[in-house]
Amino acid sequence: MNRLLHEELLTLNVPHHSIDGWVHRQAGWLAMLLIATCMTLSTAQAAPPACSQTNAAKPGERIAALHLCAARGNAAEAVDAWRQLKRQFPEYPRMLDIEEAIEDKLPGQASNQEIIGIFSRHHPRLPSSLELITNALITSNNDRAAAIARTFLREGHAIDLGRFDQIAQRSGATIHAEDYLARFRVLANKQRYDEARAVSKRLAASCQNDALAYLQCRAGKGSCNPDGRQCLAADFAIREAYLIDKTGDMANLARFVKKHISLAPGMWSSQHKSLPFIVARGLIEGKQTKAAVDFTAPAAKFGHDDAEAIWLHGYALLRLANEPLEAAKIFQKFASSVSSPISVARGLYWMGEALDVGGDKNGAQLAWTEGSSHWSTFYGQESGRKLGLKELPVTKVSQPGNPEGAMRDYIEAVHALIDIYDEKGLAFRVISDLARIAGPKDL
Repeated sequence: MNRLLHEELLTLNVPHHSIDGWVHRQAGWLAMLLIATCMTLSTAQAAPPACSQTNAAKPGERIAALHLCAARGNAAEAVDAWRQLKRQFPEYPRMLDIEEAIEDKLPGQASNQEIIGIFSRHHPRLPSSLELITNALITSNNDRAAAIARTFLREGHAIDLGRFDQIAQRSGATIHAEDYLARFRVLANKQRYDEARAVSKRLAASCQNDALAYLQCRAGKGSCNPDGRQCLAADFAIREAYLIDKTGDMANLARFVKKHISLAPGMWSSQHKSLPFIVARGLIEGKQTKAAVDFTAPAAKFGHDDAEAIWLHGYALLRLANEPLEAAKIFQKFASSVSSPISVARGLYWMGEALDVGGDKNGAQLAWTEGSSHWSTFYGQESGRKLGLKELPVTKVSQPGNPEGAMRDYIEAVHALIDIYDEKGLAFRVISDLARIAGPKDL
């Protein structure tokens, strides 16, 4: 068990098996669902070609066929299936995934208006798509075409730079040095070193040597020390911090972080994915108070992409710095930054815990009361326990009912994906999407 989770559970005064038991109950429910699914699959007939079933009478079967035809049909079939699905079932929750799946089939099949619509919902990822949207926009919206070209470059999608130059010139895009630097970072962190090396030649002259040195650092063939770097200093720093964390010497990690604390905002860049979280947890678990608080502060201040960074700052303030009222503000920010009931309840529980430690008993009661409204989550239950509630009843609104309208059709589509097409993996992804938009009676 993760050390920080272990300490968190001890704070709750909850034996480890409490959360494990909840997990086991969920796993048991899922196992029964999978067993039932497997029993259904064992009787499935050979699946008909999906593209031959796109006019099925039942809406659910039609959705399943259109989805599969769009994903796997030839270019004409796929784009036509997407078009029908968009017209008949515009709120289908996997629509964006389908549009990404047909991206390589759009040339010669989709109209300019359709292409503009698709790439208003997600960014192009293929060179052919970038050319399509550029050609569709250059007569009506050059500024948008230029912005899409810059975004394509910065996101690191594969393309020959000479071909990109031609597209960018047609769109009128002005490519800046920071655009190439953003692309370099993406490519380096994805270990696409040859492409990154090619891009490094387009960086500012003062940055090129550091860029090549960073590739050596990322490949484990050179130093990651950020001292003296004219660019990419934060990138070097987070790699070096991660390497120190791996040694287990948390005092040394704290010294390094304190020395380079001015680089902390850049070290929390989403490009670095899990690395800053690993470093933050290492500092917290190593009880390196000042380094932990200072390192997590910029992530909490600027609303890092992952709200977990906010929670870590609140935890460091509460458990290490003994600043419970400041911690309560951070946990409140965490709760307002997330949307899932599990995370909201977690933020409210810890807000109540911090207020309680800080002497604001009324505020703690209010936070726990709000947290207990998410009764089906672990922290919702724990908030109720703090209030002295022995059980939290299922309210009438939470009783199951019969799905209606489009939701009914989508659920029927899940059955069709399993029963007709033996597509249990895709069916599970559709179920996951439906769970995010389902109301109480739909569950």
